[in-house]
Amino acid sequence: MLGPWMASSICGNDILSSCFYSIGLVTSYAGQLAPLCFLLVGLILYLFRSVYGEAITAIPVNGGTYTLLINTTSKAVAAAAACLSVLAYIATGVVSAVTACNYLHAVLPDLIDVPIAACCLLSLFALVVGMGLKESAGVAMVICAVHVLTFFVLLSLGFLYVIFNNLGELPANLLLPFPDVAVTTAKNGGEIEGAVGAVGKDMLPGSIGTALIFGCAAGLLGVSGFETSSQYVESQKPGVFLLTLKYMQQAVCVFNPLLSLLSIAVLPVPVITAFSQTVLERVAHAIGDWVQATLGLGPHIGPGSTVDFGKFLRIWVSLDAFVVLSGAVLTAYVGIDGLLYSMSMDGCLPSFLLARNAWRGTDHYIILSYLALAISQVLLTGGDVEALAGVYAFSFLGVMALFAAGCAMLKVKRSQLPRDVVAPWSHVIGGGAAVLLAFLVNLQSQSEYLLYFLLYLAGVGMLTFLMFQRVRLLKVLIYFSPPSVAALLVEKLLALRSDRVVFFCKDPKDLYILNKALTYVRANESTVHHVTVVHCRGEEVGQEDGEGKAGAKAVEMIDRMYPAIRVSMVQVHRAFTPEVVEALSKILDVGREHMFISCPDGKHPIDKLRGVRVITH
Repeated sequence: MLGPWMASSICGNDILSSCFYSIGLVTSYAGQLAPLCFLLVGLILYLFRSVYGEAITAIPVNGGTYTLLINTTSKAVAAAAACLSVLAYIATGVVSAVTACNYLHAVLPDLIDVPIAACCLLSLFALVVGMGLKESAGVAMVICAVHVLTFFVLLSLGFLYVIFNNLGELPANLLLPFPDVAVTTAKNGGEIEGAVGAVGKDMLPGSIGTALIFGCAAGLLGVSGFETSSQYVESQKPGVFLLTLKYMQQAVCVFNPLLSLLSIAVLPVPVITAFSQTVLERVAHAIGDWVQATLGLGPHIGPGSTVDFGKFLRIWVSLDAFVVLSGAVLTAYVGIDGLLYSMSMDGCLPSFLLARNAWRGTDHYIILSYLALAISQVLLTGGDVEALAGVYAFSFLGVMALFAAGCAMLKVKRSQLPRDVVAPWSHVIGGGAAVLLAFLVNLQSQSEYLLYFLLYLAGVGMLTFLMFQRVRLLKVLIYFSPPSVAALLVEKLLALRSDRVVFFCKDPKDLYILNKALTYVRANESTVHHVTVVHCRGEEVGQEDGEGKAGAKAVEMIDRMYPAIRVSMVQVHRAFTPEVVEALSKILDVGREHMFISCPDGKHPIDKLRGVRVITH
């Protein structure tokens, strides 16, 4: 079980590394207002602190948005959100790998080809995760500590640079006009006046409004990793999850605005936008040169020795960027491994992904699938960080918006679930509206990258859709196939429709609840043919009484109402406890992912029933 510092370090490497590629991007939209945009993003993240806090403390199970929605909505909605999460993990892994290699290229320009190096880095971590050497919390904490130290040194020296250089470039940058923004227009046909490399794009004159709106929309890329902590909440000590949210939000509110302000004080805005992929490396070089000149070190100290503090600081920042961004790549592998495994267990993805490597015990098909998708994205975009950021923006903002919607449904449909935090409706609605607006703004400014997003979404979504419709597709094939083939397909269909689920019912006489449970199973579990209703009577011993007979009659009636699904009943002479759930899982040979329950009360918090799905009020 992870404590607050180790748990925060894992997701902290992800969220604290995102400023390496977001500062230049935000400055290109917001100009001198980029630091203010990062502060406003920190405010949005503050709203989501309580949203994530309520949702995950109510359902503290790994899986993030997918787990929240599958316990509050339908399986199809949860699977759709999971497809966006998959794209977000692919994009964040690729963006981190490409940016890491950009910083390494700045140090070794003659040796590093960024797209090829990014593919090699992704392959290296696929091998590492495939060997079973998943992210170590201790190593993550060391990386995070060195990273924070690097930022502290850079900001401290930068503060001195600004003070002793009359605020540096800041006064001149503040007088610059706000950047014009390329937006999608309704124009079609030939090339239009003011177009920027693509038909249908116009330049929107820069203003305070465009700087804040488009800058904040791009700045949300700087909080990549905020959702990561929910992917391993089961491995955290009680109360630690809320601390990870607090530490991440505070770190974003401190480092991102200050580093953005420092870059504007050290470099002219046109230079920042021209070298947006390696801004902090250039900031470090400029500050290091000033320190060396101020201290009067000169280029040489002693015979045969050369000191170049600017180069030293630039290399330090670049190597730190490479290491911490590589840690973010590893986090993406770990996160998507757990997500795809959960989706495969629930039947949203093919079951072959569940295969474990007999040598190392790892999910090699999941790892290789992620590697193939990630490398294809690098090759498709040519390692263009802006294009990759566009794909990530659509998927990440979509996931955040769906999470806010899931929290709202949790409040309405699962109000009995105990939780440590209750998010005000203003936070839920405000946070959801903010990310939805950011999604629409990115759609306007980065529409040329929408095709990449839709291409990958269609691929993952089509696979998920086929899994949901596999029973119907087999029936269609049986109808149009010759008898010999149809017979084989019928055997396949019967084998497919052999799943069994368990529904724990507090009062089996309640036909309304039983009917809702069967309706849910029929709508969401196409491969299930047998539902076992379990009633824990809370008695040590005893013969079947009137209540038990009444419950049996109700179950028999439901069985007749749903002829395609077999409904049976098991009465347990024990109180309902997590230990009873675990025992029944073994006795009935049904995994917890196929065990359903009505919304439990405070006596049975859902974190003690991990894997059991809530399907009714």
